[in-house]
Amino acid sequence: MGYSVTHRIETDVDTLWQLFFDERVVRAMLEQLGNPADYKIVEQRVDDQGLQHRTIECWSKVQLPSLITKVFGDGSYTEYGCYDSVAKKYTARCVPKQNGDKVGTKFEITASPIGDGSHCERKVTVENTVNVFGLGSVISSLLERGQRASHDQSAKFLNEWLRSQRG
Repeated sequence: MGYSVTHRIETDVDTLWQLFFDERVVRAMLEQLGNPADYKIVEQRVDDQGLQHRTIECWSKVQLPSLITKVFGDGSYTEYGCYDSVAKKYTARCVPKQNGDKVGTKFEITASPIGDGSHCERKVTVENTVNVFGLGSVISSLLERGQRASHDQSAKFLNEWLRSQRG
């Protein structure tokens, strides 16, 4: 099941991508949003075509509902991402540490200028795959609800952070 969300971000496209890759900003966002998750970049490289690849191990310290822990374990996963600086697009797939053959998420983030280019529209397109007999639609719905909330919260954080940097 797939979905897309869009948000107006109060900066230009290039600055949005700089913030996306700025660990200081990402960690501040996780902290302010009360998300005790953490991550570690395990690989980051640029290939011959100029594509920026990164592999991130992510985990959460949140107590997950028992239905979710049966499928995902502790909620830890690996994100395999690639940023194309020409297309200004980040694509990734997230594979849970447990049952990665049954559950996964693929997503794409794009940004396009709005008006004079001082603001942009961030679009996140997500495809969740859940192959768990009898529970697929329930788990997919829970994933989407949480992901949508996370995207909304990150857009709000970015806009507030950008305003605070302007003084």
